[in-house]
Amino acid sequence: MKNKVLKKLLALSLAAGMAVAAIGCGSSETTAEGSAPAEAVSEEASAEGVTEKTASGKLDLVTIYPSDGSTASGVVTGYKADILAKRGLQAEVWAWSEEKTNAILASGDLPDIMFVNGEKLNTLIEAGLVLNLDDYLTEEKLPHVLGDSPLMTAINYSREYRSAGEGVLYGIPTQVGVFELPKDNGLWADTGRDAVKVNWDVYYAAGCPEINSVDDLIPVMKKMMEIKPEADDGTKTWGTILNAGSDATYWGNIQLWNKWFGYESDNLPYLIESDMVNGVYSSILETGKDSLYYKGLKWYNECYREGVMDPDSINNDRETQKAKVEKSLACMIPSGTAAGWAGYLPVYIKGQQLYPEKWLQSYGIDNYLVVSAKCKNLEAALRAVDMLADPDTYFEIYCGPEGIQWEYDEEGLVMPTEYGLDCAINGTDVEINGEKIVLWLDKDRITSDKYAASYFGPDGAREYKGISEWYEVKAVNNDNEDYVQWRETFGYDRFYDQVVDNNAFYAESPLDNVVNFCPQPEDTMQLTIDAIKECVVEASWKMVYSDSEDAFDKIWAQMIQDCIELDGEAIVQWRMDELNKAMEIKDALSAD
Repeated sequence: MKNKVLKKLLALSLAAGMAVAAIGCGSSETTAEGSAPAEAVSEEASAEGVTEKTASGKLDLVTIYPSDGSTASGVVTGYKADILAKRGLQAEVWAWSEEKTNAILASGDLPDIMFVNGEKLNTLIEAGLVLNLDDYLTEEKLPHVLGDSPLMTAINYSREYRSAGEGVLYGIPTQVGVFELPKDNGLWADTGRDAVKVNWDVYYAAGCPEINSVDDLIPVMKKMMEIKPEADDGTKTWGTILNAGSDATYWGNIQLWNKWFGYESDNLPYLIESDMVNGVYSSILETGKDSLYYKGLKWYNECYREGVMDPDSINNDRETQKAKVEKSLACMIPSGTAAGWAGYLPVYIKGQQLYPEKWLQSYGIDNYLVVSAKCKNLEAALRAVDMLADPDTYFEIYCGPEGIQWEYDEEGLVMPTEYGLDCAINGTDVEINGEKIVLWLDKDRITSDKYAASYFGPDGAREYKGISEWYEVKAVNNDNEDYVQWRETFGYDRFYDQVVDNNAFYAESPLDNVVNFCPQPEDTMQLTIDAIKECVVEASWKMVYSDSEDAFDKIWAQMIQDCIELDGEAIVQWRMDELNKAMEIKDALSAD
């Protein structure tokens, strides 16, 4: 069996090497896909009307590689360029892909700033490719980082547990903060990805059919598709839609299914499920058909065989799925990785247990900011790092410049403009000279502060996320027609109240932050994990598209056997042991 494992790993290793060679890689002197050469950047920025300069008489260019593809690539222009220029900076974002990430690591030619997970952070440290940032953690160089108490706690953690044993700071954790339940903002605290959502207008037109289980969702989706066979833009509607562009380390479409039942997906690369509600880890290899993973694949297969799942799902990337779900509302029940926002409202299904998604973590998420050891303009790179820890920067990016969607009143308080209020209430994109205000490096922000330091309204510091969370907007949105219909249908003032009434809301978990204290696998073990991922992802898609239950179960059985032959049981045991050790460390720190 060992020979079989080695042969499969060797084949994967060769394939990865060929992919790296085919893709090529940029250096600090090359550019993102579709952007201008670095030498031409200052001229392009000048053409855009950016006139503020550094002491040297020009803006300093900083190259950035984000953690995923949600940030647009190329030289940053428009109002965001103006925000950067006030800080003497230009930014060029390199286009992200899993293959390009591996190519960058293989070549050693990094951008100035890069965001990586813990596994790749280890690789960079051991190769000597990233800076020891402790040398620059001063009031002069990184004042916003140094002045952020929760962030400094996470930095202490990174020194201890994410420095390849060196005990110094190489990677600054992102999305750091103390979790707090959302404020009482009307109908419910936003469920995000943690609950089943329905296309409300169509569901209401269907008579709000009762849903007592996830199986009931399938006939409900059928009925909704009959009522609205096409979206307003002519896109064919489907009950639910998936994508094949989110399978980086596991089959990504299980994300929302897991969330619906209080599970997290962070241990799936190791064939382990994380039941956050009951505080239990379990091996898919042992639980088999009793696993939530099996049940999720089975449900998606039933959706496919009943004709309510978009059959083109495997050809969708995430942006395609997102457009169908969020832009055209061509989806009745969002699932997979796109939860749906405007136009979708939550429904509680009996048996569900909700564990709120935590965008902020005490020690950050598995995403770290590093600075290249070959960085040519370190002063500018550090300025950009500190900017990413400045809540005022995020206010300016998300809310835009004064006079568009916000303005100062006579007392100097920040208030929404009529245009901004109208856009927020009606879900219209705010534009500045034709450019939409969009999130930028949102997942890669390192500030733990949710509020802008310098922008105050009547209710205190304004939230950086934009005016949709301001009370002036909430006061209108919480009493719109859809929300009134929702209250009348379910008999609760808020979805949160309904969930609590069913004893199904769990704000904390014994498993919170445990994975932060797990070590990264060694290189050879990671090859095994990668091989298992390829096996599971391929089998999962085959199961979703199976034409019968019998065919489905045969593929499942073969997948389990293949994982075992790839030494999956050893991977599970290693991870379980590390999770138990990590829980002891976390509990000891909590006791201190």
